[in-house]
Amino acid sequence: MIFDGNLLLFLTDDYVAEKGAGVSFKIQAPKSIRSAFIREYPWENFIYLYTSLIYDEDAREYRIYYGARDKKNHTYLALATSKDGVHFEKPQLNVLPYKGFPQTNIVKDYAGDGVVYLDAHAPKSERYKHFYHINGSGMFLDVSEDGIHWSERKTNVSKTFNDGFNAFFYDEHDKLYRLFFRAWSGEPLHRMAVTYECGELDGNFSVPVPKNAPRRNEKEQPYMSDSWLKAAIDTDEDFPENTDIYTFAPNPYPSSDRYYIAFPALYRHITMEEGARFASDGTVTTGIFASADGKRFQKHMDGRYVQNVEYGRYRNNMAYHAAGLLRDGDEMLSAGTIYVQTHGDVDARRHYGDGEMLIYRQRKDGFISLEIDDNGGYALTVPCRITERITVNAKCRQNGELSFWLTDGKQHTFIGRMAGDDTSFPLNVPAGHIGTVASIRIEGKSASLFAIEFS
Repeated sequence: MIFDGNLLLFLTDDYVAEKGAGVSFKIQAPKSIRSAFIREYPWENFIYLYTSLIYDEDAREYRIYYGARDKKNHTYLALATSKDGVHFEKPQLNVLPYKGFPQTNIVKDYAGDGVVYLDAHAPKSERYKHFYHINGSGMFLDVSEDGIHWSERKTNVSKTFNDGFNAFFYDEHDKLYRLFFRAWSGEPLHRMAVTYECGELDGNFSVPVPKNAPRRNEKEQPYMSDSWLKAAIDTDEDFPENTDIYTFAPNPYPSSDRYYIAFPALYRHITMEEGARFASDGTVTTGIFASADGKRFQKHMDGRYVQNVEYGRYRNNMAYHAAGLLRDGDEMLSAGTIYVQTHGDVDARRHYGDGEMLIYRQRKDGFISLEIDDNGGYALTVPCRITERITVNAKCRQNGELSFWLTDGKQHTFIGRMAGDDTSFPLNVPAGHIGTVASIRIEGKSASLFAIEFS
């Protein structure tokens, strides 16, 4: 294997050929967590967990699209905006009124279960896409030019029972759309995600459903399954028993065509024997999975990113990530919802309300690091195509340092040493090595290495 991309990350261990004692991988907790907004209007008694984070360059604003449910369990698609990615407000629009509120931040009525994407490859009039499911009807795709005024059920993507988070993105590397659907697999059935790819995502698109597609019962539509679609995201035996994938939030990684990252919601079912108070009860944490091809995502280590921790006044029992990952200067920006109630406590959610939107900030490319402990150690990348400029994103702790060599296994060429904290530390690449193939040997102690960038 030769790495010839622009950004070598440690989201997977595919590109680390060798590492010595004292060297390990580590999932980094978010650098900061900040409340984006809370519930304040009657139509958002419950901030629904299907959410999207977008940056609209034309409007020059960050946008969070989120499901809003009132006490009658009616769901709307609502919008919050920000100029700085920190302070969000709910615009008062003249799109859909709500009982005594002539202006609201609602942009669509009965939104179903779905997320919003900004599609740079679509015609301008269809650049916003809302991908959602309605029980009994199937999957739909609506479009909009401005993300505020929407078409009505333009495309019936599939007549299947999906009941939850469904997503897509455009894959710049393979020049096609990748769609992800909630699916069920195994016996007993558990939730997972499957994938389907297509060249165009327009008014004529639909997912062909085989006649023998499985059904949960005779009255329901067939459901998505890895028996007829490709498995994309799933749990394995390393997770606690009765854990499955609720939402999955897959994204192409910003500034790289070699990585894809997903933040699946890991739903841990609590059985009656374990003290569950409700049917279908459980807690939810956010995981971090990655892929080198955008098709099959795998966890790294235990795969957990956002745990059920104290935030604000309460302990959250469920944490879900929004679709969308943005690079904001030297930070990565994502969003998600947290909830006080557990999954099965439907009556409490309807009576008391629940949900808060959070903004997560992470060091640039800092989700997973290659850690070298205080005793020191080394690691060796797979062979890489050497470019004129190579920079490293790393942090050395007190008395820590990192040194770098180019090596073909026989000869070693020293190209730099760093201490301190730098997201773009330049290495000295000899002219004679530009365009050649060599591994990079890393030695040091008390340090975290996040990325190697080639340009």
